[in-house]
Amino acid sequence: MFECVSAVILQAGSGLLAQAPAAGEKAPGFAETLMGMLPIMLPLIVLYVVIVVLPGNREKKKREELLNSLKKNDRVITTAGMIGSVANISSDGKEVTLKFGDSTRIPFVRSSIQTVLRDDLEEKTGAKAASEK
Repeated sequence: MFECVSAVILQAGSGLLAQAPAAGEKAPGFAETLMGMLPIMLPLIVLYVVIVVLPGNREKKKREELLNSLKKNDRVITTAGMIGSVANISSDGKEVTLKFGDSTRIPFVRSSIQTVLRDDLEEKTGAKAASEK
């Protein structure tokens, strides 16, 4: 019974494998197999770059610009969710001291700044004033 089942599986399997060499033919080498997969893999690689890599690079560049544009008295939110204003930026630019309330100052690593809070109202009125001139 096992022989009968295995014969049926082998017969069905050989029909499914279109690349299986027929009797007396040489099996395709690595280069031929790679060239056969290239038309499938190339669009997938391009799609990966467009969907994953490029947006990630844009976000990284945007965040770097945000951190480089920090200046004294900017209101910021840290990655821990603390809201404060920039009291001091170290000379090497890696450390930022944030002021919380009147007397509390805590040093943070610059990369722990998540967002800079800017008044949208000031930006809009500044844009209107510039367009009116």
